[in-house]
Amino acid sequence: MADSIYVGRSGVDVGSGGNFTTATASLTVERGTLDANNLYIAYKQGTNGSYADRGTVTLKSNVTMTVNHNVALAFRNNVTNGPVAPIGALAVNDNATLNVGGNLTHGDGAVSTLSLAGGTINMIGNGNVYAYGLAGFGTLAGANNITVTNNFVVGPAGAAGTLNLGGNLTLANPFPIVFDLGPTNTPGSGIMTF
Repeated sequence: MADSIYVGRSGVDVGSGGNFTTATASLTVERGTLDANNLYIAYKQGTNGSYADRGTVTLKSNVTMTVNHNVALAFRNNVTNGPVAPIGALAVNDNATLNVGGNLTHGDGAVSTLSLAGGTINMIGNGNVYAYGLAGFGTLAGANNITVTNNFVVGPAGAAGTLNLGGNLTLANPFPIVFDLGPTNTPGSGIMTF
């Protein structure tokens, strides 16, 4: 078991007013189990003007990952550390499962994507989900509240799909919701009849 896993973390403060180190990292896990207390994806630390950090975590196949406390996507220190935002992505695909004991959050002033492609996210501690973007098909279960601020896409690109959400869904800003009703939109095909 790991205490904290960082995937894409900037360098620490070494001065003020400058740009320091950038981090870009990816973690893909396919089989077995992984257990950690906290998971940080694209973690921009300190108060310096470090460049944007990029982090991607992909869970696929039949892996089970348990995060006992919190998952932080594109963490940014109160939007005080420079104008460039961290960019984080978390994908739970296939039959993969992510169990989260705390909250799954997105940093203010940052960009992140939470995507499902057949996987399951279980909020086992009834925590909150706060996401910049939520997309795909699969299950997000057990959440107290699910808040999406910028992008909501149901199903895979170009096809109908089901996104099961277990929690109160709030779309925090005005933005279009994208989804397909079926494989065709030809009049008279039974899907979209005019």
